[in-house]
Amino acid sequence: MNQVLINLVGNALKFTAAGHVRLAVSLRERSDDAATLHFAIEDSGIGMDEAQRARLFVPFSQADSSTTRMYGGTGLGLTISQRIVEQMGGKIEVTSTPGRGSVFAFDAAFAIAQSIPVDESPEPPSMGRARDIRVLLAEDNPINQQLVIEILSDVGISVTLASTGEEAVELATRESFDCILMDIQMPGMDGHVATARIRRQAQRGEVPIIAMTAHASAAFRDECLAAGMNDYITKPIDARVLIDTLSRWTRAHR
Repeated sequence: MNQVLINLVGNALKFTAAGHVRLAVSLRERSDDAATLHFAIEDSGIGMDEAQRARLFVPFSQADSSTTRMYGGTGLGLTISQRIVEQMGGKIEVTSTPGRGSVFAFDAAFAIAQSIPVDESPEPPSMGRARDIRVLLAEDNPINQQLVIEILSDVGISVTLASTGEEAVELATRESFDCILMDIQMPGMDGHVATARIRRQAQRGEVPIIAMTAHASAAFRDECLAAGMNDYITKPIDARVLIDTLSRWTRAHR
């Protein structure tokens, strides 16, 4: 959810030369164990017409080419944001008037914690030596590629991308990494086979390999561990879980 708000507020600021950008959060409904919040990001920027709005959530596209030339960017952040919100059961709705600004709004449901654990660690999960950490990301989906790269780049982690299992094996054999993030369901050579081949390389046998998958069952976890992986995180990717997991395994590896 942090990534969605960063993308939407960032876009609002980018397209508002003067005036205001406002983030409003309100309670839509609540039960004993869950709450639905309504988020609205309003700006007084350049606005859009109906045809421009229709192209907003197309990957690598903005409202029109003149907007791209003037303000930069590809619009991929909006596509990522829409995908994350949809995976949470919602949808981003856009209202806009040319020259008068835009409103991006969506609902999202959250579980209500019965107790809030106190983190007594001396530093947050920001990975103090992040700039020394090199991660190999094996992922074929462009949306997930961009999301993980943005999350890790924000904390200074160096990311090398492999779009196929074959490329991941080649890079892992040729270069040294502190950790490998391995998508399981890549076309061609999948994550299980790629992991097995990396493990057969004596000089790379101990590098932590973390599976990335939409499956969260205990049986699937056992399959990942049996294939030679150390841990797994589920999709959609949660930024804090990703950073916490990398921090734990890179510390142990060092």
